[in-house]
Amino acid sequence: MKTPYPPKNIFLETHNIKNLHSGFGQFNFNLAKALSKETEFLSEYEVILNCNNKSVKDELNGNISFNKYMPITRYPLFRMRQNFSLWHSVNQNTKIEPASKNVPYLLTIHDVNFLEEESGKRLDFRINQLKNKIKRSSAIVYVSEFAKQNTHAHFHVPDIPEYVIYNGNNFINNTAEKTEINHTKYIPNKPFIFSIGQVVEKKNFHTLIEMLRFLSDIV
Repeated sequence: MKTPYPPKNIFLETHNIKNLHSGFGQFNFNLAKALSKETEFLSEYEVILNCNNKSVKDELNGNISFNKYMPITRYPLFRMRQNFSLWHSVNQNTKIEPASKNVPYLLTIHDVNFLEEESGKRLDFRINQLKNKIKRSSAIVYVSEFAKQNTHAHFHVPDIPEYVIYNGNNFINNTAEKTEINHTKYIPNKPFIFSIGQVVEKKNFHTLIEMLRFLSDIV
């Protein structure tokens, strides 16, 4: 006899999980990893994500379901038509959306930096894209108070639940008290340059090359 699926299912739009060397990839992966350990929650909800990364699947211990889609899914005519209890758009940039406007929609906004980085038609597209995401949202999560304030400064946010969940840290009651501190076994004994995320031109990493000659004590 087959074990029935839990009555409620949650889809995480996690296409960035394919690149674990990016900030969004790590966010996607660690969100799924944390949810895979919530056994009580998973007894009531089926969590489904888009993933074709075998190492990620293995680490999630079979507690998460997977639903691979094709790139064409980004176009409105070919959007996913499954009836999910909740759709979580885990960052503001994804073009993948549910076909039905009736699916409850949770949006996580990391930043609206594109307002300063883009221009012309590309900027217009990104603005309209986020406007539509915000408009259809049932609730919004921001990864920082700054992200929330910046979004409100440039976009109309409807009267829906909003939450600030700090990205990459564990906080208790919005204070700076950390619940746990994790670090690698190797701890340098001199100053060093550390980066999280992709080394891309827009982040100005190239300026470090000129600066290095002034940092004689860098590891």
